[in-house]
Amino acid sequence: TVHGGLGDDTCKGGAGIDEVNGDTGNDDCQGGENQGSEADFRASLTDANGQTVGAAEVQVEDNGATEFQVEVHGAAANTTFDVTIDVAGDGTNVVTVGQLVTNAEGEGELEVHDVANLPPLQDGVSVLHLTANPADPTKDLSGTFLAHTNDSGDELEAVLTDPADPNAPRIGQAELNSADGEFQVEVFGLAANTTYDIYVNGDASTGTLVGHVTTNDQGQGELELLTDASFPAVKVGSVITVADSAGTTVIQGTFGTGDDN
Repeated sequence: TVHGGLGDDTCKGGAGIDEVNGDTGNDDCQGGENQGSEADFRASLTDANGQTVGAAEVQVEDNGATEFQVEVHGAAANTTFDVTIDVAGDGTNVVTVGQLVTNAEGEGELEVHDVANLPPLQDGVSVLHLTANPADPTKDLSGTFLAHTNDSGDELEAVLTDPADPNAPRIGQAELNSADGEFQVEVFGLAANTTYDIYVNGDASTGTLVGHVTTNDQGQGELELLTDASFPAVKVGSVITVADSAGTTVIQGTFGTGDDN
């Protein structure tokens, strides 16, 4: 079985009978006899302040095997999280998945094959919890799983530059795939260890705030979230802005198709 994970991947099954699945992201899957999943659930993780800092996915394969993945960016640094799934959403059936440990930048990842004792998830009900260990509720993360379908759709991309100085080293890129329900922003060359606001369909004054990105020591940062019906409508020509805490535009771009950008 070959899995691509939460990013953009090229998956090749090679010789023999292989199961190939790109998972979330923009993927090129080759050489697999089975490239789908029977059920796919995804969740965006938010912290105590409501900021989206991660994404998770649970896939149930045609043969009944389960694949669990979670990634966080900008969570509490150097922290161990107990990862559990509250299947019924009311605490009556909580399944332990494992532990995720973040690095000094608050980034971490956990992947588990065949989660033990995991019953079918419930769309819009089952909740993923990342609980700090030792206990510290201010660090906890959570998100509700939503069923996902793998219908094809248009992908939009944007290159982000400083509108006041397009040649400045402050740059970024954004991708939105409405079919996959995935929105991703990466920034480079910004001020180190700083949190920025991300707006779509305008700037801090005219747009809609959709998330935040926190840079590391090198001024790099990434936001990855899963969209739902509440996410603003974005189309070719829509503006995406990364702004500082004062609302000043730092970098900005316009969405187009992949060929346009």
